[in-house]
Amino acid sequence: VLNVRFLAVLFEIAGLFAVARLLRLFPERSVQGAGALSVPLSAAAMALLLALLSVEAYNYFFEFASGPRAARWMSLGAVSLVWGLYAASLLILGFRRKRRGLRYAALALFGLTIVKLVAVDMAGTQDVYRIVVFLALGLILVGAAYAYHRIEETPAGGKEGSA
Repeated sequence: VLNVRFLAVLFEIAGLFAVARLLRLFPERSVQGAGALSVPLSAAAMALLLALLSVEAYNYFFEFASGPRAARWMSLGAVSLVWGLYAASLLILGFRRKRRGLRYAALALFGLTIVKLVAVDMAGTQDVYRIVVFLALGLILVGAAYAYHRIEETPAGGKEGSA
């Protein structure tokens, strides 16, 4: 993670977030209509951050695995883990800031992670491991759905609409 490429791209992502924030804070000082760029800039920064974290996780585990087959599976698993953690972070951020778009993005990323896990990561594993992974995944999804429902019901949980 601490390499020149990572830090350079992270600096660029921070710049995108900063510009988006400034456009939101001071719309009267920007060019007319530039405030509308705040959301696309933030979305682009979030997508770049996800891509950066995915590439770094993949490369790290690919370099330190024992063989080429293990390297591939470990790297793909690390990317799935990064996506899941990133989606959970987006979901928490969406609830805290009461932003429906962040929550939708988190749910979409959870869905994409599940599809990747089922279609790619589990393709070459034994049946016993598949059963364990799917059972764990099912429990996590039920827990996430329950937590999502509980937070949506509370008055402080952002009841600005159903998400």
